[in-house]
Amino acid sequence: HHHERYDGTGFPDGLKGQAIPTGARIVAIADFIDKSVRSYEGDSGLELVLKKIEEEKGTMFDPKLTSLFVKPALALYKKILPKTEYAELQLLPKDLQVGMILGRDVTSGTGLLLLSKGTELNQANIQVLKRYYELDPSKRPVAVWSKR
Repeated sequence: HHHERYDGTGFPDGLKGQAIPTGARIVAIADFIDKSVRSYEGDSGLELVLKKIEEEKGTMFDPKLTSLFVKPALALYKKILPKTEYAELQLLPKDLQVGMILGRDVTSGTGLLLLSKGTELNQANIQVLKRYYELDPSKRPVAVWSKR
């Protein structure tokens, strides 16, 4: 049942809240952390994953359990993830600056690849992103790397 969501929209049975077995609610958070942190390069992604868990408490995760994972996750992943001198930031196009480096591919709302991961932003491609976010808005912010 670890794919059940606290709000009842998960599967296999659409269980909600306390009807989801306690073990499954625990495994859901641990599984999400482990799978999500692997999609980032280095230790900078852990804070983003923990932020996402905080945003999803009461919806995806049991709000009484989420805070119990912060310290253990920090202790474990800070030891095993490689250290990076960069942190990934999630920004809107209006907040982008020349010289920032894209941490992920940027696509439009309809899936058109706008810029590739690793691109160093200049004024022209920042303007392109601003225009596309107005015409065909993406559901995600732009992920950029910034020096810590």
